[in-house]
Amino acid sequence: RLETTLNGLVHMIEFQKNENFILSDVNIPDILAEVLDEHQEQRETLDAEVNIDLQVGRIHYIEAYMRSILQNLVSNAFKYYSEDRRLRIDIVTRQVDSFVQLTVSDNGLGMDLDRYGDHLFKPFKRLTTAREGNGIGLNIVQSIVIKNGGRIEVDSHLDEGTRFDLYIRPYAKDDGANAVSDTAARQ
Repeated sequence: RLETTLNGLVHMIEFQKNENFILSDVNIPDILAEVLDEHQEQRETLDAEVNIDLQVGRIHYIEAYMRSILQNLVSNAFKYYSEDRRLRIDIVTRQVDSFVQLTVSDNGLGMDLDRYGDHLFKPFKRLTTAREGNGIGLNIVQSIVIKNGGRIEVDSHLDEGTRFDLYIRPYAKDDGANAVSDTAARQ
């Protein structure tokens, strides 16, 4: 358990110390395909149904951030599946005003947000011991989205599933070749 916590802390520190990342037109379908390939064995074992509706396929953003967001949310959907039903994961992107809304929802274990919602994005806080993890994934996702001018909404119900709606603010095309992960640089 200590090793898992330390590895998580190292991962979080390494991710946060990288302040300069290169902006690009990030291809969401390509990143999503890579993330799903990493979970192919689990997808087959669980006979998981993955539905994808990418109305927005590209975003001017930092690729490492988009990869981390998708990796963490998709991994959690696979990790917290319910043994009572076939796993279904829905991944949707669409334009909402000046944001790209990324929705990842599942019909897994779900969470009691009334009881544990205040701890959802805290580092090293886990809401269940039923599955392994280090409790930093959602903290990293929240840090990325908020730091870059976006927001996250969560809806979850025990034994029904979870839905994450991320409102990701793309960078303007004239923000230059490098991006500073400081919100002030976005204004």
